[in-house]
Amino acid sequence: ADLEEILSARLAAEEDEDEEDEEEEESEKVEVVAKSSEEVQGRQKTEISCPHCFLLVEASVVADTGECSHCGAPIS
Repeated sequence: ADLEEILSARLAAEEDEDEEDEEEEESEKVEVVAKSSEEVQGRQKTEISCPHCFLLVEASVVADTGECSHCGAPIS
């Protein structure tokens, strides 16, 4: 087999794989849309923001465990 033929076949196979990966990524996307601003609650007085993942965590959970319940990072 000619080296150029082998290279062409490999490049074509890689392009096919890239297209399949893109299709899979598109099918995995999930769009979350709040129907109104009433559905989204603001930060509660009992919540604190994790400095590592920036998600809200119940202060009582952090007081008990010393960790973020989402990412497991220590919070002091």
